[in-house]
Amino acid sequence: MDEYDSFYQTSILPELRRLEKQRRRTVQNIIMLGALAIAGGLAAIFHGPLSAVTGWDESHLFVAAAASGFAAAALIFHLRSRMRREIKWALVAPTCRFLGLDYSLDGKGFPLERFKKARILPHHDVATLQDRIRGKQDDIDFELCEASLKRRVERTDGKGQTRSELRTLFQGLLLIYSFPKAFRGRTLVVPDKTWLGNRLAGLGLGERVRLEDLHFEKLYEVFSNDQVEARYLLTPVFMERLTALADRLGTRRGLSFAFADRDLLIAFNSGATHFEGGSLFRPLERPERAKALMQELTLIHDLIDHLDLTNRTGI
Repeated sequence: MDEYDSFYQTSILPELRRLEKQRRRTVQNIIMLGALAIAGGLAAIFHGPLSAVTGWDESHLFVAAAASGFAAAALIFHLRSRMRREIKWALVAPTCRFLGLDYSLDGKGFPLERFKKARILPHHDVATLQDRIRGKQDDIDFELCEASLKRRVERTDGKGQTRSELRTLFQGLLLIYSFPKAFRGRTLVVPDKTWLGNRLAGLGLGERVRLEDLHFEKLYEVFSNDQVEARYLLTPVFMERLTALADRLGTRRGLSFAFADRDLLIAFNSGATHFEGGSLFRPLERPERAKALMQELTLIHDLIDHLDLTNRTGI
């Protein structure tokens, strides 16, 4: 951290200070546009009474109010997205570079299909990937990406009108670690008594694996096309590590694992965004931003140590 503090002071903080003026202008514009969006929405809702008071054509008033509200909301989204990209390039990208990590703002090239093939993600219609990070530690190659997965659902209101909307099913991190022990089959570890476990049970992706650790059995369901190999991978010690990892991250139902194609795949449904570099409504110079970011990034390395992935014999 001492080395990073020095790097932060010389290579990151000057750029954050330069961006601070832009951040303030952006926040001011967002606040003004937010007021316009609210006014436009209210005018669209109460266009009838407004038309009677102003004498304007009711239909024209509704269209103008709705259009102004939508336009303001679209501009807010654009301004927020642009400012967040600027902050990431000023803070997240150089911090990753300092840690020896390869960082990409978007998720282009990330092998999402591997997670789909492993069946540890919910069925979705829209996938948004960002913040792809790659690196290596003690001969363990790893990469991860933040993912937001949504499914289109139909809703019917009280008037019988049906509309389509997107529902978020997964918001979190997808991680891939090279696994030290050789294997050929596929073994899945999913939270017990969830839609995922129930779905896998009926897909013929392998048999349920019964393990000796009763505590682990209460938390997770294991499926594999090779019972012997599954027990070879999920030793009592490794199962303890997986359970402890879930406890550390504060979620047991939000973690799923797949041993596939010589790698360990982890889907961490945290329900939160990651690597954002802090709130848009707080000064950029605050050191808490860098500290929080470092905690998120060091978690990637901590997982290797926590799961003891460099141990090729004792897992």
